[in-house]
Amino acid sequence: MATKVQKLSIALPKEMVKEIRSAVASGRYATTSEVIREAVRDWRDKPRELPERVRVPKTREEFRKRLRDAIASLDRGEGIPAEKVFAELRARFSGTKPDRARRA
Repeated sequence: MATKVQKLSIALPKEMVKEIRSAVASGRYATTSEVIREAVRDWRDKPRELPERVRVPKTREEFRKRLRDAIASLDRGEGIPAEKVFAELRARFSGTKPDRARRA
């Protein structure tokens, strides 16, 4: 069974290109495409589980539990004041440093 191959143009940092070419030159791989195919297979076969704090809840109950946990965290004073968040965002996007005196 023949596999259809498609060409894909990618941009890589010079150091990665150097390492790929070195792997081919050393005889470990026959072609640069072989190196990339192996890397893609490794990437595809490796499950990537996001940390719970950034993963979208899969069930309604999981969503509710995370919401209860977040509210409890705020009740314990573990939140970040909105003024601080907005000051840091304004500073980040205006190119200035946030007012450190208001951080508490």
